[in-house]
Amino acid sequence: MHEERNDAIKQNNKLAIQRYQFASDCIGGTKKVLDVACGLGYGTDILKGMWNTVTGIDKSMEAIEYAKVNYPMAEYKVVDVEKDEFDYSVFDVVVCLEALCHLEWMQQFIDKIKVKELVISAPINPNAKDGYNWRLHNLSDEDEFKKMLKDWDILKELNQKNKYLVLYCRRKNK
Repeated sequence: MHEERNDAIKQNNKLAIQRYQFASDCIGGTKKVLDVACGLGYGTDILKGMWNTVTGIDKSMEAIEYAKVNYPMAEYKVVDVEKDEFDYSVFDVVVCLEALCHLEWMQQFIDKIKVKELVISAPINPNAKDGYNWRLHNLSDEDEFKKMLKDWDILKELNQKNKYLVLYCRRKNK
């Protein structure tokens, strides 16, 4: 399995778990939630909570198969968000944690999400050589990240050690 994919719960990755718990607390229950780049499914399982209907998508068939076996209370699909057509509008909330920085076209991805609520995170480390080889982008600061969310009102923030920023947003009324 790819080195960057780990089961955060088994590895006790507190920051990753904290991001998903923040998202879960923000969105509440009884919503249709999409977990973009769900990886092995541990976060999708946290988002499920008591009442949410959650779908996890990831471009890795291997990760999706692991998620289906280990976190079976959600639906999982293999989807590459940069290449495959996908209807985001059938969901109430999109959660995209630590995936944006892996996309070649970050702004285009954000612009095509047509839902009411969004929980999204990104690294905000100005040091592009921070030791994580699979990341395409490091955002230099919080303002750079927030500018990308021009169609969204930012309602809550979680700053993790000035390294990761997680934002809970609601689509602006136009």
